[in-house]
Amino acid sequence: MLAVLLISGAASLQVYFRQQHQIAQLRTSIQDRQKAIEDLDHRIGQWDDPAYVKQQARERYGWVVPGETGYRVIGPDGKPVEGATLDTRRSDQETPEADAWWLKLWSGAHTADRPLPGGAPVGTPSPTPTPTPTPARSAAAGGTSTSAVPSASASPTP
Repeated sequence: MLAVLLISGAASLQVYFRQQHQIAQLRTSIQDRQKAIEDLDHRIGQWDDPAYVKQQARERYGWVVPGETGYRVIGPDGKPVEGATLDTRRSDQETPEADAWWLKLWSGAHTADRPLPGGAPVGTPSPTPTPTPTPARSAAAGGTSTSAVPSASASPTP
């Protein structure tokens, strides 16, 4: 009898813990959705600010204020080119170390100081062998005369 009560109690506890876990998951889901709603409400509230509306009109539609001159770059395909946008979220004007211009300049000078193996600078075409004439056979020996045909043993001349 005690075993039956323990088994039924264990089954009930298992259901209870499973339901508690589901309740905890649903509560976190509700909190996430409430945060999303607050974010959307904030975004809706931004449209009440005239400066935000002006900024969006400039970015989305390319509008300009009277007295300003707007420019649009047309690509080779005849369509307007989407320009790079400024990152207004960055308050500091520092360049990340990996993109620093002086590092690129120094790496170029460093590479120039180390030529490729073989001694030829980058971009120099490799020497091509020049054709050398082979001795012509005489017609009396039954051969035909040939003119300048490159030989396999030709060595490049600098």
